[in-house]
Amino acid sequence: MSRKPRFAFGFVLGLILLVCALLLSGAGHGTYAPVIANASVLALIPGLGFLIPPFLWALYFLVIPEIDPPVRKVIALVLIALLHMVPGIWIASEDPAFIRALESNFGVVVAHGLTLVAAIISLAVFSSLESRNP
Repeated sequence: MSRKPRFAFGFVLGLILLVCALLLSGAGHGTYAPVIANASVLALIPGLGFLIPPFLWALYFLVIPEIDPPVRKVIALVLIALLHMVPGIWIASEDPAFIRALESNFGVVVAHGLTLVAAIISLAVFSSLESRNP
């Protein structure tokens, strides 16, 4: 797949993650675990943590499939998965607001989690396809 569709696909996934995170943050009264999961350590940048995910995921979909050799690509994919999942799960496990979000917005929490997993799997699939095509 060419670069522009991959970039657009990553941007759309990042946008969906952003919308879910904004819904779950509840204007400052909700949980920030999805924000951390979306942008990883970049979420700590004041004001930008919410806005970065579409561009970050678009950049991932643009750059990662073109990494050579395949071993480096796999390392990059594992690091991305760990950098997004571990901090998000860690914050969620210690955040009482996350429990409230599970009770009141279960569908949004599930949608966010499934979208994040789908983004990581899609990135791996696109990376695999790119390495097969000359």
